Amino acid sequence: MRGCKFKKQIEAAGEKTYAIGYEEFIKNCKARNLSDYTLRYYQTIEYVMKQYCNVEQTFISNIDITFYDEFILFLKERNIKDTTIFSYAKGLRTILYFFMEKGYMKEFKVSMPQVDVPLKAVYTKKELEALLRMPDLNKCSFSELRSWMMIVYFIGTGQRLRTVLGLKIEDIDLENTVVILKNMKNRKHTILPLPYKVVEALRIYLSYRGGKKNEFLFCSWTGLELTKRGAEEAIRRYNRSRGVEKTSIHAFRHSFATNYLEAGGDLFRLQQLMCHSNINITKGYIHMTTRGIGKDLDDLTYLNNVSFGKIKMT
Repeated sequence: MRGCKFKKQIEAAGEKTYAIGYEEFIKNCKARNLSDYTLRYYQTIEYVMKQYCNVEQTFISNIDITFYDEFILFLKERNIKDTTIFSYAKGLRTILYFFMEKGYMKEFKVSMPQVDVPLKAVYTKKELEALLRMPDLNKCSFSELRSWMMIVYFIGTGQRLRTVLGLKIEDIDLENTVVILKNMKNRKHTILPLPYKVVEALRIYLSYRGGKKNEFLFCSWTGLELTKRGAEEAIRRYNRSRGVEKTSIHAFRHSFATNYLEAGGDLFRLQQLMCHSNINITKGYIHMTTRGIGKDLDDLTYLNNVSFGKIKMT
C-alpha cells in the first residue's frame, strides 16, 4: 500500500517514473496487438533495467544520453555478449522513443552500439549425412523418429523452431506439397512450398505418428504439444547418439540458407523462404558461402596473366 501511495504522489506531482512509463508502454503494445513473443522480449528488457537502476524511483525526465551510455557500460562490465547487448539496447531504444513521443523526456538520438557479428554456426556435410540417415523403423523409438523428421524438415525448409512447433497436421498439404505457416514471428499466415524429399519423409513419419488433423505435427510421446525446451533436449540427445557434438537447432536454419545459396539459389527467393522482413538480414548469409563465391576463381583471376618465375628458397 505504501508503494501505491508513493506512486500516486509522484503522478500528482506531474512526474513519471520509468516503472509507470513502462506500464503505459506495455499497455500500448497490447493495444496494438503485438505478439506474445514481442511482449516477452520487452519483459526481458524490463528485467535488465531493474538490475541497472531502481525503476520505481528513476524519473523519466532525468533520463538522458549519459543514462543510456552508462546502461551500455553496465552490460559490458558483466561480460554480456555484444549481440545480446545490441538486442537489449534496441529494446530500450524503442521504450525511450515512446517516452519521447509522449513528452515525458527530452529528445535525443539513441545510437546503437557497434557489434562484431560472429560467423553463424552450420552443420558440415559429414554431420548432416549422419543426422539425416533414416532410423530403423522396426527398432527406433517415437522420439528418435520425430527428431529425425524434425531435422529433415529444418534442413529442407529453414524454418524457425517456434514456427515448426506450432504446426498442426492440417497445415501440411502433401498433395500440393505446401505448408501453411501460422505461428510466424511477424504474425502473417504464409504458404510456402515443401521440397519433395521433405514430403516423402513426412509421409513416412505420419504413417507412424497418426493423429487427428487438428493435433500438433511434432508432439510429445504422450501426444501433447512439444515445448521448446523439450525439442532442444530431444535434438541434443539425437545428435549425440549419431556422433555429432553440435546440437544447435538454429544452426539447421543457417545450414539451410548456406546450402541454398551455394547450390545457386538467389537472395530474393531465400528471403521469402526464410520469411525475413528485410533482405539485409538475408544478405548476412552471403559471407558464409565461400564455395559459392569462389567458384571459377582460379580461372577468372587476373593473376593467371602473371608469371612469378622461379623463386629460389634460401
